[in-house]
Amino acid sequence: MSDSIFIGRKFELERLKALYKKKTPSLVVVKGRRRIGKSRLILEFSKTID
Repeated sequence: MSDSIFIGRKFELERLKALYKKKTPSLVVVKGRRRIGKSRLILEFSKTID
């Protein structure tokens, strides 16, 4: 992955954080067209978790 600035996707990042903090297990499916940043979204999210 590149070290470019990650912009946008604030709603998606906040939603992932909220699901991560839940006390019950969750299954998250990230889907979409190719080359729209799914892997980058998960990478950025992983930087925010403890």
